[in-house]
Amino acid sequence: MLAHLGMFASLLLLTMGAVAQSPLDVEQDAAKAPMPGMFEAGHGTPALIDIRIAAIEQELKELAGQHPWAGEYYWGDGLGANLSLRIADQTGFAITWHGCLGLYGANEGLVRKADGRLILDFRWRNLERGFGHFARELVPVSWGERQYLIDANDIAGFINHIHSGSEPRKTGHGLHFLRRGDHEKAAPGWPDLAPEWLLQLQVEPALYRVREVRAEPVVKNGRRCTLRAELTLDPISRAVDLRPGIELRSESDEVGDIKVQRTEAGVVIATWTRLFSDCDDKDEPPAVGATLTTGAFVPTESTDTENLW
Repeated sequence: MLAHLGMFASLLLLTMGAVAQSPLDVEQDAAKAPMPGMFEAGHGTPALIDIRIAAIEQELKELAGQHPWAGEYYWGDGLGANLSLRIADQTGFAITWHGCLGLYGANEGLVRKADGRLILDFRWRNLERGFGHFARELVPVSWGERQYLIDANDIAGFINHIHSGSEPRKTGHGLHFLRRGDHEKAAPGWPDLAPEWLLQLQVEPALYRVREVRAEPVVKNGRRCTLRAELTLDPISRAVDLRPGIELRSESDEVGDIKVQRTEAGVVIATWTRLFSDCDDKDEPPAVGATLTTGAFVPTESTDTENLW
């Protein structure tokens, strides 16, 4: 078996020599060649991905778990989004997206480290936003015995899922990369986030009252419509400097899709958004006087996963 893995590693090195790694500049990604073998959803995993995976698995075996973030990670809902990321310091990364129709996207390349982030230097063109698109920068976040890799552009989303109770998750499914099997491990205390993000975690819900609603023109695309409104929110009990992307909901949880844009002297400017596949459907933003909340997170001191929730 080791001989086969060594052969795969050698093939990987040959492949890396044949295709020059592009500069670390996101604007360069669009100029890269597409992944060979990636033509439409439903096809098999390209051989280049299998070669990189073999090399990574060999490095992971040699590391024997003694590395802070190297490993195999999963992100997905078990339906249309199932992302598998294998990543190691020396041999790089391989990532795939499987959905209902098969393989939606795949990429591989090297890993660079900068300012506490892991930058995926894609060897092949990264697909546009949507199915098959992969985050470029990840932030390692440890939480008790768990290890996450959080999209550097969606740390607010991680905070929102903590407030809603979907993180730390109870199953393998979730919308942030978690090392496989870590959902069975304890996550006591606080996640190892940067201080500016830890301050966004509310142990007491931050409450706001809608002062003003400014509806925007409906955006139509065929029979699909997007409704938006800008909300001005006053703090009810205490002012919190909420960062962009933090989500607010009605206390009855009937109104969602409200995200902070900015905070000005305690007053929050947020955007309410609704997407409809049929423009005949209607919905209204929260009314003036409505109460919105961040939700809250109560850390546990338990190290027993049976008592975490």
